[in-house]
Amino acid sequence: MKRRCWAEVSFKKLNSNLKNLTSLSKSKYEEFKGVLCMVKSNAYGHGLVEVSRELDSNACALGFGVASFDEALMLREAGIEKPVWIFSDFMPLTEEDLRMCRANRFTIVIHTIEDLKKILNLKSRPEFHLKFNTGLTRLGIDLSSASKVLSLLKQYRAIPGGICSHMSDSDLSGSFSAKITKNQVVDFKNLVKDFGVYAGTYIHMSNSGGLFSETKLGLGKVCNVIRPGIGLYGYGHSLLKPVLTLKAKVLMSRILKKGECVGYGSTFIAKKTMHQNVLSLGYGDGFHRILSGKNILISNNSKENLKQTLILGRVSMDLISIEGKLKVGDEVTLLGQTAKQGIFMAEQAQTIIYELLTSISSRVPRIYSNI
Repeated sequence: MKRRCWAEVSFKKLNSNLKNLTSLSKSKYEEFKGVLCMVKSNAYGHGLVEVSRELDSNACALGFGVASFDEALMLREAGIEKPVWIFSDFMPLTEEDLRMCRANRFTIVIHTIEDLKKILNLKSRPEFHLKFNTGLTRLGIDLSSASKVLSLLKQYRAIPGGICSHMSDSDLSGSFSAKITKNQVVDFKNLVKDFGVYAGTYIHMSNSGGLFSETKLGLGKVCNVIRPGIGLYGYGHSLLKPVLTLKAKVLMSRILKKGECVGYGSTFIAKKTMHQNVLSLGYGDGFHRILSGKNILISNNSKENLKQTLILGRVSMDLISIEGKLKVGDEVTLLGQTAKQGIFMAEQAQTIIYELLTSISSRVPRIYSNI
């Protein structure tokens, strides 16, 4: 089948990343219980069902983290057996939400006292975790309400399945330094002490950046679960390899003459004779339009060496033009050959690698392999 552009997803690299994340966690977390694999947002663009099916039988995977009931239901409908933790997509909880959680064995993350009371008043409760706001200030129960939460749990003789929070600033490089995150860690440690009567409860705050910054954060004595997202897909640590590579074919090559224009609005005018190559992808495939006129790193025909090239003119819906000596039919890798390639593109697009991956559109076929 002819493909204009496509994404190759390596299950071999995915499983290797999970294994390495598990080994890294075991060396840093004293009572480590497992890795919750974050597969929200279509598994960060890699394919929700396909990625989860692959990891469902992996002993390193404790379960799967999603953002919505729809994502959770898709996993159960696909035959996923492991626990599924839903982190948002409700508030206030409805009777239908609670019925769905019980029927499908979903674990629900609670963010308010009101929703906690709804669960506690049930004779048959779904498993629930309590999320506290320690400084990110999105969702989560205020720390000032912790004593009230403890009283309610005692009153209803209820045991939470987990206690969690989320950091506001823990970058992938492990160079974490934000004062607010240091304060968050202190507050979370104190919170966990208060809830120490619940032995066996999952304690989780560390995302990928939190794990890579562990020596500075000191959560290893507190948390027993990590929640990697971007790390699972190959970014943030030298042990990890990008799971997805984005590729496109060269449709046309030509020699541009000095003074010739390229693309909508004629924003690029050749200042000299140069090589132009038209590639079969554009913003309709999730390739950001802000990359118009920017430099990116590419590799040709899956070679390891990366070379910098210029995007000539504007990114259009279906096509881009790049500089360089290529020929018609060449396969060009634009993302995922190495982590450096994706990070560089993200910088040029004034965004983060997360957004590049989750932006890859549904019309880009994902090709899965064990290579």
